[in-house]
Amino acid sequence: LKKMTMRGIALKTIYRQKEKLFIAIANMLREAKLTRDARRVLSMIKMNDTAMVLVGSNKEANDINQSRLAKIDGEVHQYAAKIVKEDANNKVRFEDFPIMEELVLKVGAKVVITANDNEEGMYYNGTTGHVSFVGRKERVTEEYAQDGIVENKEVLDCVTVRLNNGSEVDVYPKVWETWDYGAKEEDFVTTEGNQITTKKRKVLKPYVSSSVEQFPLKLGYALTIHKSQGMTLDAVDIRLKTEFAPGQLYVAFTRARQLKNVKVHNVNTLFPKTDSVATEWLNKNNLMES
Repeated sequence: LKKMTMRGIALKTIYRQKEKLFIAIANMLREAKLTRDARRVLSMIKMNDTAMVLVGSNKEANDINQSRLAKIDGEVHQYAAKIVKEDANNKVRFEDFPIMEELVLKVGAKVVITANDNEEGMYYNGTTGHVSFVGRKERVTEEYAQDGIVENKEVLDCVTVRLNNGSEVDVYPKVWETWDYGAKEEDFVTTEGNQITTKKRKVLKPYVSSSVEQFPLKLGYALTIHKSQGMTLDAVDIRLKTEFAPGQLYVAFTRARQLKNVKVHNVNTLFPKTDSVATEWLNKNNLMES
């Protein structure tokens, strides 16, 4: 790898945020150059308790979620993640998936959806809402066949979530997969003169190494910053005593769309970190924002 010549490509189009001030402060965090004026702006932002709390450790997130769930009266519903496939050489690690190994819910609990709705586009990874129903429902799906559209009906475990816009969506268990590569023998044809010969060769092929089934849901009062990566959240409440990993504060900050929906606690005592190796490479290839 050290001998390879690598071409640097900078992705500069920002889709989640449009505010110039938001983007400017985000770049300061990314480059670990947060100014006094930026800290003053962040310290003035007020936040209510509907924001997603982002923290640094699983224990902090679990403590907040369980504390808030315990305050809700009602029946407890539990769903354990199921192993669908497990490679002998690659044991399933539930923490590798955006799910709860043991999902505990009550009607009225705040949840965050951890997958995109690829069928109807009703929700995306990071959509929040409150549980309005837990039980079993008939799910109707359609698929194309030679004779036309075939309708399939099955009764499944279901959690209905009332979204912040007032609409309701039914969420069903989903299968999550991890992929790996392995050597597979296949035939290939060669031509030597006028003679065609079939030979064997080994090629690397992708395969599903493990898969699990679970609802794409988590309690939505608090998340670790690590688990929030890739999400778009309505509002975030960042509670970090210190940034123990480079880029951690930047990732948390950029989960929201608007600056008014980002609260950073301890903003005057937090000092963003950047990875020195990454920074050196970016500067060398003229990819760092000026």
